Amino acid sequence: MSDGPAGSESASASPSAPLEDLSRTPDPKGPQVRVAGTVVEGVEHGCLLLVASGQEYLLLGARPEVGARVEVVGTLDPGAMSTCQQGVPLRVQEITER
Repeated sequence: MSDGPAGSESASASPSAPLEDLSRTPDPKGPQVRVAGTVVEGVEHGCLLLVASGQEYLLLGARPEVGARVEVVGTLDPGAMSTCQQGVPLRVQEITER
């Protein structure tokens, strides 16, 4: 039985989206927040942040346009894995433009 050379498998990832651990689901008992602010690009390619009252939230599960003013309802998930390394991870449950 032949398994091919080690490391020959390639993982496919979209170059425009940051890597994040999507296996985690929001904890319904975790802190749910409602924040309004402006969407900005993060320092890492593909990362989007919501800036609200001086706080940065890393948007997980939503891809609004940069510059959009939005209101987000979601769950804070500071333990989320991401390559963005910026902002408090916020798993978006609802997003509306303002």
